[in-house]
Amino acid sequence: MITLHQPSLGLNAATGHHVFVRMWNTGNVPSAKTPEEIAEWIRIVAQSAPGGQLRNCVFCCHGSPGYIGLGRGIRRADLHHFGRLVVNGRPLVYKFWFRCCSVARIPTPASGTPSGNVFCQEFARTTRAYVVASTETQWERPRTLPFGQLDTFEGLVLSYGPTGNVSWSQRYMSGRLGALLH
Repeated sequence: MITLHQPSLGLNAATGHHVFVRMWNTGNVPSAKTPEEIAEWIRIVAQSAPGGQLRNCVFCCHGSPGYIGLGRGIRRADLHHFGRLVVNGRPLVYKFWFRCCSVARIPTPASGTPSGNVFCQEFARTTRAYVVASTETQWERPRTLPFGQLDTFEGLVLSYGPTGNVSWSQRYMSGRLGALLH
């Protein structure tokens, strides 16, 4: 398990996903929520947090390369909405955790798949926050995780710094076997 410092915000997909996080502030995001509404939700919660900043914001939902399946979905074209998470040059969230499948996947040029790497770089630059995301499918049995905890990831996990650079990477066991062992 990964322990996240609080105050943190956990945003769980309200439908279609089977793993849920619990943080200092936790919400279930209805499938009708737009990226703009999700960004505003994060802004309001962050500004109400002690110190006016969230240590972490966790998106717990389905994903694919360059796509977060929260609400109506968040794509590269939607990232400008998250610029409101920087106020007077200060990020309102220190670190985002994308607990979703394959968001950071780097596709082969011939695949025609959006680049998860570019998406995560731009998300980090837009929010001036760190972004942690996996390049692989995440396997987990249905459950609600203990307060302030994330289960470990499967496969290659990348952390992007506020300028979009990869600040660290970690390889975990891939696939269902890795999920069963943790």
